[in-house]
Amino acid sequence: MRIAAALGAVGGGFSIPAAYVLSKAWGYAAAFKALAVAMSLTTVVALALVPEETARLALRHKSGDVAAAFCITAMGFFIGAAMGVYGPQILPYIYAKFSLSPFAAVLVYLPAVVAWLIGPKLARPTALSAIIGGALMSAALVAMYHSPNPALFSAVWLAESLGIAIVSTSLDQALSRHVKGAYWGRGYGVYQSVYNMGYALGAAASGFLPNPFYTALLPLVAFFALAAICQGSRRISPTGSPAPRLGLG
Repeated sequence: MRIAAALGAVGGGFSIPAAYVLSKAWGYAAAFKALAVAMSLTTVVALALVPEETARLALRHKSGDVAAAFCITAMGFFIGAAMGVYGPQILPYIYAKFSLSPFAAVLVYLPAVVAWLIGPKLARPTALSAIIGGALMSAALVAMYHSPNPALFSAVWLAESLGIAIVSTSLDQALSRHVKGAYWGRGYGVYQSVYNMGYALGAAASGFLPNPFYTALLPLVAFFALAAICQGSRRISPTGSPAPRLGLG
């Protein structure tokens, strides 16, 4: 699943300029179909890896902590909401601020995909790791809004993407530590659904906000507060070892 996530991030970044080039040669419809097939192969890779990884988790984790799963899921909601507030506005923002062509705007984006090859390696299944990733996101959001040129914006975007990669991977890892194998698929499904709900709500609000970069800091503040509470109560172990468990059944 980590391999599939990295392929998806890198492929998603390169698919946009690829669509631009192929559409000139084949037309947009043919380019879209070709890239849709290429991107679907990432899903095939993920599906091929899921059964083995889930089986390993089932063997490793024999018990689960409901409180830890709740903490991680709630943290995912606030991260999703923050990303939903500013994420859809980034390309329109740099297009309007720097007067870039759509293709040039994509070139500003491309370095950010590198973060998804590095960030997961830096992540740890702890609340502290998630807080560090969230702090990097927060600082980058402020810097993105005040970046005076596309080159600096692109560099800061790389830092923002690195923060997202760290915090999201940390939450994924923490969930796999605290939810036992038999319930892992169900627990991860709930976590992902709540995260997506947060993103959808943030995205719905983003078009009405004058400064989505600063507004996104509000759900991040809630995320930091919850992460501190979860770590303080040892719902997510600060050392990365499983915390005391309540049991799922």
